[in-house]
Amino acid sequence: LIDDGLCCWKPLPERGANHRQVIRNLKQRLRLKRIEVVIPTHYHGDHTENIPELVALEGTAVVSLDVVADPIESPERYAGKLSCLLPWYDAGNDAIKIDRRLASGQHLQWHEFDIELFLFAGQTYYHAGIDVVIDGQRVLFVGDGPSVVSLVCEPPLCYNDAEPEHRGWAFALDRIAEHKPELLVYGHAGYQWQPLQVLPRKQALWRQRLQDFHTLSARPDLREF
Repeated sequence: LIDDGLCCWKPLPERGANHRQVIRNLKQRLRLKRIEVVIPTHYHGDHTENIPELVALEGTAVVSLDVVADPIESPERYAGKLSCLLPWYDAGNDAIKIDRRLASGQHLQWHEFDIELFLFAGQTYYHAGIDVVIDGQRVLFVGDGPSVVSLVCEPPLCYNDAEPEHRGWAFALDRIAEHKPELLVYGHAGYQWQPLQVLPRKQALWRQRLQDFHTLSARPDLREF
């Protein structure tokens, strides 16, 4: 499973009951015996809130990119520095134990699938991309990644530590280009077939935006700007 946060903004007992029903439905319809592994794309609570319950229900192992694992496992260290940490969601669990950490570029062998986790950044610096070949197609799971078809540059988000050039949106677009996916799978039910056909246009928009930022800034580093 990639991420587990259902964005069900109801009282905690109803949120838990909804999650348990969704997991039962998934297992029944897809004929799954058990969800063995969950990989969070990033630390935001709407992508991690239900993971502790999944672990309790299924004995699921949590595998994470090391950069993503830190604010998930020790959110108190990032309080006041990052937005959307798990404690804000009042889900009954303020931290999640990570069972296995992988450095950027390391691979997880899961059954017949060779899964690469890599630093993706984008909406937040603490964000993983997940690269895997499924049915002969190269698929990238990119969580809250940038839209490759939008002709608008995404806003820099300072409380996600996402300076765009080296830690944020432009950086993430370059990682998509490097991995050459045939399918992008976003969080929140989005996807894009053949993204490389439209990606250069979006990269050009961001190159111009970065040039504008450097022109406006009196500082050498856009992170300071």
